[in-house]
Amino acid sequence: QTITQELHVYDFLDPYDYNEVIDYLKDLNSQLLLFENSTLELEDTMQIADYLGKLASILSSYTETYTIASAIRVLAEEIRQHADKFVEHADAIGPLFKAFVNDLNYWRRLLFEEGAPRVDVLDQTIVANAGMIQSFIAPPPATEGSLDDIFDF
Repeated sequence: QTITQELHVYDFLDPYDYNEVIDYLKDLNSQLLLFENSTLELEDTMQIADYLGKLASILSSYTETYTIASAIRVLAEEIRQHADKFVEHADAIGPLFKAFVNDLNYWRRLLFEEGAPRVDVLDQTIVANAGMIQSFIAPPPATEGSLDDIFDF
């Protein structure tokens, strides 16, 4: 027995917004070269955060893309706040960021050109990739006390 899922090409994005999404993804693709050439600088990092922020702003206007918009917005904010760490760990972040941008491009193609079984088809992947990148640049949350303190009676 073969289970087939019907694919849908979605068109919920306003045409202007869709073109903006394409442009910001192209801009992010061009930034990937900086990782590959090991020439990423603080200014480039702020540009990446700006592109991500603008992309999130567009996508947050639509219920269908709000989940990934939120993850992209948080990542953009973390990059802005910890731009020095982003540059410092560029060698480790580079492959993760490339996968993240590739997933965003694939998401766009699936939803709006090729067809996808569901509107949220890559949401979990994109959110997880954003979280992985954040884990390299954001400091761990502050904890009260240390493990030694749990044994103090």
